[in-house]
Amino acid sequence: MTQSKEIKYIKQLTSEDLLDINFTSESNQIQKFAINYRASIQDEWYEVYRVDNYHEYLHEIKFWRSSEQIMIKDKNKWSLKVIFDHYIDEVVGNFQNYRRYFEEALRKNKMKKRG
Repeated sequence: MTQSKEIKYIKQLTSEDLLDINFTSESNQIQKFAINYRASIQDEWYEVYRVDNYHEYLHEIKFWRSSEQIMIKDKNKWSLKVIFDHYIDEVVGNFQNYRRYFEEALRKNKMKKRG
């Protein structure tokens, strides 16, 4: 009987930007994963971007747009390990842009609420 292992860790991108990484593996193969980028903005932590396959399908959430899941279909033929590595690289390479998009959305939403 193979045993499933759950691994969780935090990758610090800056003092205000963190990547929460969770995955379950069985026989050294990733079964499920979640990569969550969060940022401290004006002393409050926000989820900015997430990608995972915890609902039996691969999807991402771009919180600067909405909290709706966006299905990812173009990587169906990729192994989960390749997908996992790809999205870690993707977020590490683009988190400053994601943060900027999120901060702009926050400003717009606050402006709308006041008006």
